[in-house]
Amino acid sequence: MSNNGSQKRKDLEKFTVNDDFEGQPLKKKLKLGTESSIAMKLMSKMGYKEGRGLGKHEQGISQPIEASKQKGKRGLGLNSNKKGLQPSEVQWNFDAEELGKCEVIDWLTNPSFISEISPNWLENGPVKLALDNETKFCSEETLTSILEGKTIFDSVEPEDMMKARTRSNPYETIKSAFFLNRAAMKMANMDSAFNYMFTSPTNPDNKNESLIARDELLTFADICAGPGGFSEYILWRKKGMCKGFGFTLKGNNDFKLEDFSAGPPEMFEPHYGVKGADGDGDIFQMDNQKEFEEFVRWRTNGRGVHVVLADGGFSVDGQENIQEILSHRLYLCQFLVALSILRAGGNFVCKLFDLFTEFSVGLIFLMAHCFHRVNIFKPVTSRPANSERYLICEGLLQTDLTSDILDYFRLINSKMAASYLGDKSSNWMIRSIVPCRDLTSSETFFNYIVRSNNFLGEMQKISLHKIKIFVQNVNLHDHRQADVRRECLSKWDIPDETKTKNFDEQISAHKCYCSLVRNTYDLPTTALTSRNIDDIKCLRVVKTTVAASTQRCLLLAVERNQVFMRNKTTWERLEYVTSIPKNTLLDVEMVEEQRGDLSRLNRGGMKVKVIHVYDVITWFGNDVTGLNFEERHNLLRLLISASTKVTRPHVTPLHVKQYHNLADVGENIFNRLHYGLVKGGGQHAPKLLLPITDPEDNLPAPASSTFTNNRRDRYMIPHGIYLTVICPLPWIIGHSKSSKKDYYYHVHDRVSRYDMPDDARATYEVCLKNTFYWTWADEVKMLEKQEVKSKQTNNTLVTKEMFLEFVHKLSRL
Repeated sequence: MSNNGSQKRKDLEKFTVNDDFEGQPLKKKLKLGTESSIAMKLMSKMGYKEGRGLGKHEQGISQPIEASKQKGKRGLGLNSNKKGLQPSEVQWNFDAEELGKCEVIDWLTNPSFISEISPNWLENGPVKLALDNETKFCSEETLTSILEGKTIFDSVEPEDMMKARTRSNPYETIKSAFFLNRAAMKMANMDSAFNYMFTSPTNPDNKNESLIARDELLTFADICAGPGGFSEYILWRKKGMCKGFGFTLKGNNDFKLEDFSAGPPEMFEPHYGVKGADGDGDIFQMDNQKEFEEFVRWRTNGRGVHVVLADGGFSVDGQENIQEILSHRLYLCQFLVALSILRAGGNFVCKLFDLFTEFSVGLIFLMAHCFHRVNIFKPVTSRPANSERYLICEGLLQTDLTSDILDYFRLINSKMAASYLGDKSSNWMIRSIVPCRDLTSSETFFNYIVRSNNFLGEMQKISLHKIKIFVQNVNLHDHRQADVRRECLSKWDIPDETKTKNFDEQISAHKCYCSLVRNTYDLPTTALTSRNIDDIKCLRVVKTTVAASTQRCLLLAVERNQVFMRNKTTWERLEYVTSIPKNTLLDVEMVEEQRGDLSRLNRGGMKVKVIHVYDVITWFGNDVTGLNFEERHNLLRLLISASTKVTRPHVTPLHVKQYHNLADVGENIFNRLHYGLVKGGGQHAPKLLLPITDPEDNLPAPASSTFTNNRRDRYMIPHGIYLTVICPLPWIIGHSKSSKKDYYYHVHDRVSRYDMPDDARATYEVCLKNTFYWTWADEVKMLEKQEVKSKQTNNTLVTKEMFLEFVHKLSRL
């Protein structure tokens, strides 16, 4: 140590460390003691004597000024003792508290109490902003205890209240896991509790039968649910094998798709009513409701969605006791939209709060008539001290009564719009929508509501009292939180992981590719020639599709907005935006489609960059290469359709290649060819053109939609045909005239069978090895007026005539 350092050490040793700082680190003790000693020396020089006041006549204070102990914005004179919240050593009996008691699955089967709806049921009355006498559907004790339990915390600082709630709730540390927010965990909780009815819905009359048909994905709608926790869970649970529609208020409450780290947002499309992506998302507006309904029906081929999720709510600070009254219209509009877009047999879940008023109970009564059965449920992930609960509805009944109830809801909404509760000038409100005599005369329904309100009210009263104890005793903590978290995550099949951030830096495409595939795939390069054309032995085993580019390539989505294309061995990042989930690998070609009227393509047309997809290898990390050709391509069409966002025109579209039977090559390809000038092709260089057909092009957009005027005829410039064998030798496919079914025939063993043999499966790898490319280049003449090279330099070239003769020969076998 230097001399200077030694001197400093000696100086420090001169100071006495105050006993008040014992137990602290030496460094801190010396520092504090040093400052204290220096201050005392300075004060002594100014005349200060210990135990006496400051000032010339020692008239000042003699004790140090204490630090303020005021918390937050509490004013002078506030006395928490008035509410019985004074600090105390009071304890809580954890052993007497039964975990998970609130999760009671108590189904109410369709009551079938009414057969028709009457507009005369609406009952108006003066605006009422109190619940103190709403005891028709609960005991007076339940209502009083809940209202008083909430009021008692009015004098508690929000920070103190939050800390007490956090320490007292045994389920608090579940939080959001690796999802966007806590709402995702609520949906995971409810999905598990109800046997996954929201991610794997079944026929309510036959639980062994899936509600999702073989030719579709799970479809769902998430309304009033920004930032999107419900949707992120569904997307994650289904591994991207689904399509979601979102409808929520624009602004601070909008969906935050960029923050989805678990489920792929590419399979989710927000819509905000009138003006689509540019709308305001106000669910109260009837025009928005109608526009969203038409959009969902259009994008689901008129079927509607399997599941509707609703999680609407808004801030009621200072008005917690009338949250139910303030939420009447929100309840109504969420129910209304759900009934308008759900398919028959579909399921619905909606967040509610208290259910004490005739208006709210009337809504539940009518919804119970629209579904196979309903359940009022409070998951453990919903904080036990609040009024939150969920209405679970299973199996939409597509009846005339359901349609009448939907129309009735629309009528109520229009009446509420005329004098909305939020308008301070209004002095009346709709107090009831179903006669009270009907609500109470249906004994099954009435008893169900009373039982539910009293039970949940008792749970809430206990939890409010527990928080009160924890406010008083800041040393209390529910020690079971960590164990409860592990048990719940395991029960709900949620990995015990934390949220990972989405990094913007470039990730190695090659490394991602190697992690997704077992084998390195070389795209088909085998040319169809006059020498190998006879290697194709059976007409029924070949599928054909037209190439619109000179080369196929692999398209890989590594992360969001990080999409790469591989030509041969080099990965190149694409600059334009595509809508495919991360860890997705596709077999594609990059195409410039010609759009517009055929006779004016060279002047009035336009060129559009499009990605044509031949096949799918992985989708959101799911390896599908082992599926048969037909299974794989049916799935691919569903996935591309589901990821297509028609409201986002700036996204580069993906279209699935249309495959045809070899026997139909003339009708589907040759007979549809045109020859003419195109945009960017030069005034004296006509090109072959083939119209592009897509099944979705035939689906009419909603009449009010902005998309109807954007549709144009599509053409591509063909470069040749790929012929893919979808049943490898020694198997071929035959057709039985007696059974009118296709069958598999082993050419060596001469064995026939209707079910597909494992070695006849056309996996992706099998298809690659058995694909031929018939290139037309500039030498194959497809139309009479087409100009080609005068001399053919390739002796093995397959001409159109040779190809048609080959197809005709196979058809005779």
